[in-house]
Amino acid sequence: MRRAIFKRVSTALLVVVIVSAVAGAAYAVATTKIRGNLVVSGTVTAKDFVYSAAKKTTVTVQPSAFTEDSPEGAVAHGNYSGEVDVAAGGDAVAPVDLPQGAIVTKVALIYAPTGADNDITIHLESTLFGGSGSGIHDDMVQLGSLASCVGIPCTRYTTTVSPNQIDNSTRVYGIWLSNNSGGTVTVYAVRITYTMTRVGPAGRSLTGGGGVVDGPGSVRN
Repeated sequence: MRRAIFKRVSTALLVVVIVSAVAGAAYAVATTKIRGNLVVSGTVTAKDFVYSAAKKTTVTVQPSAFTEDSPEGAVAHGNYSGEVDVAAGGDAVAPVDLPQGAIVTKVALIYAPTGADNDITIHLESTLFGGSGSGIHDDMVQLGSLASCVGIPCTRYTTTVSPNQIDNSTRVYGIWLSNNSGGTVTVYAVRITYTMTRVGPAGRSLTGGGGVVDGPGSVRN
């Protein structure tokens, strides 16, 4: 037996679905635009899900995600892992795991005041795995601290990102942090904002301090 269901949700969407009472399956035969909540009990199968407008999300690369790149012993985690402290001349790296097809729109550096511009620099890096020669590496963002900031925390961001689309099928991504000063510098977080036009799988995480985890050391707000 089949029956038609007409369901109007909170602010006004009418969805027309044919339900098979025998198989318990639902087949969408006609839809209008949804302006409200669609509640489904069971499995929804579709070739693609597209947002009506690009969905914006921000992930935070946690201080605890950073490990030393060079030299040995250059990186410490203080304040209950709420900051990463990098010794003079030291470099640190952290993984970034964003959904396939994401468009990165903004990167922000949150840090303690520095004595000179660019005492701290970060790069959002894209690297072609298994590749060689030119074109295997891109600095999507290069961003540095400003000495003019004297409050705690300082924040500097950029919306200039190039290339800006995530391709997990061929590339890996990460943050490279460098201390260009003569003393220790402190970073509290790196925040990455991106948009998605399609519903897709989020990244995986190994660490994170609460919230919805989106990538290694990253927490989605």
